[in-house]
Amino acid sequence: MSERALQRRITDEGKIFREPLVEARQELGRQLLSHAAADIDEVACQL
Repeated sequence: MSERALQRRITDEGKIFREPLVEARQELGRQLLSHAAADIDEVACQL
């Protein structure tokens, strides 16, 4: 799917283009930080 098609589909759902990206990063950050050995600096670099 092209970037433009994805942007249109997201807009049709009433969201802004960056919103899904932010949500995905937040979820990934939660998952990475849930591990006891997680290093916050490493998580920040991965995000």
